[in-house]
Amino acid sequence: LIMIFIMLLVFVIERYISLYSNAKGKSSVQVFFKKLVTMLQNDDYDGALAACDKQRGTTANVLRAGIEKYREVKDDPSIDSEKKIQLTQSAIEEANALEGPLLERNLIALSTIASIATMVGLLGTTIGLLGALAGGTGYAELLTQVGGLTATLLSKSYSREQEYEADRLSVDYLARAGYSVQGAIQLQNIFIEKFESGTNPDWFSGLFRTHPFSRERLQENSSYISSHYSAYRSSDGLDKGAYQRFVTSLDSSREAYAFFDQAQEAEGKGQMALAIETYHKAMQQAPEHGLLLTGLGMAYLRNEDLVPARRYLLKAVTADPDYYKPHLGLGYIYLKNKQSINAVRQLETSVKLLPTVEGTYLLGEAEESRGNLPRARQLYQTVVEADRNGKLGQAAASRLRSLAQ
Repeated sequence: LIMIFIMLLVFVIERYISLYSNAKGKSSVQVFFKKLVTMLQNDDYDGALAACDKQRGTTANVLRAGIEKYREVKDDPSIDSEKKIQLTQSAIEEANALEGPLLERNLIALSTIASIATMVGLLGTTIGLLGALAGGTGYAELLTQVGGLTATLLSKSYSREQEYEADRLSVDYLARAGYSVQGAIQLQNIFIEKFESGTNPDWFSGLFRTHPFSRERLQENSSYISSHYSAYRSSDGLDKGAYQRFVTSLDSSREAYAFFDQAQEAEGKGQMALAIETYHKAMQQAPEHGLLLTGLGMAYLRNEDLVPARRYLLKAVTADPDYYKPHLGLGYIYLKNKQSINAVRQLETSVKLLPTVEGTYLLGEAEESRGNLPRARQLYQTVVEADRNGKLGQAAASRLRSLAQ
């Protein structure tokens, strides 16, 4: 329990630092926003971008993407005003989609800790009780006493009212946990049919040898459910439809990943058109699976079709923000489009999730393009050490020589 508390404290501190320091930026968001509005009203787009770079943080990154896109298209006579607004909004939405997963990181760990902490506390209480029963004896004697306690609980006889009370508590816990209370009645009907048929296996007889089930007990449980849970939302019994829908979704996923395997095989043979077509077939079966979205986006990227590549890789990041490859692909796209800040953000995430030679080299290129030469040299040196005889290692060595001149 102390370990869980320490883990919780670490995650809370990490979230505080991430949200308050990194996401907030370097100064007050209100002051930064007022300053930015003044600059934009004076058409000082370079000053606004510099202010965003100085502020950093989630708000500044999202606004920078919109300002950068608008500055890029505002003087283009081939694009009308409405289209310029749409392109700017699209850039802001894409930047927002990239920032969201970073803000939500580790929230799953916090919810998991909250779920298991109670059970761990109960486990500690149980162990303490068993220790008291052991009276300071060794582990061997403790295990013997546990076995004896279990045997006593299994063979102990209880009164009928105590059995009814245990059944009522079971129904209450089912309801609180969101399970079907009528499903319990259906299961008990199955038990009775097994008893009355006389064909139940030995394990089944042993399960109820001291507490046999009866129709009177079933009727008591039915009456309790009718009086206390008549309007309960899960009172329709065992949800066979939900089970069927779940099985159907598994069948769809299985078919989707069969297409995924075929697409990768085609991609390995250099048949990119066939690979993309097959990826789309997989997406029709399971449109929200991050691995399928990544495969399709990377296939478009290898085919040098950057617009759909970015679209599907952004969807992949949203579906599975902890997979390194869509971040790597997006970083490459932003680097090609000379959006070095977005490229650095994506590539840093990719390398943090899974350090790769390719990701480290691209991150070095991105840092070099934005003028951060010390960081670029460090990254290139890392690539040289990791891949000295490979293509990327030799390319990194060449970049180091060029930067040294």
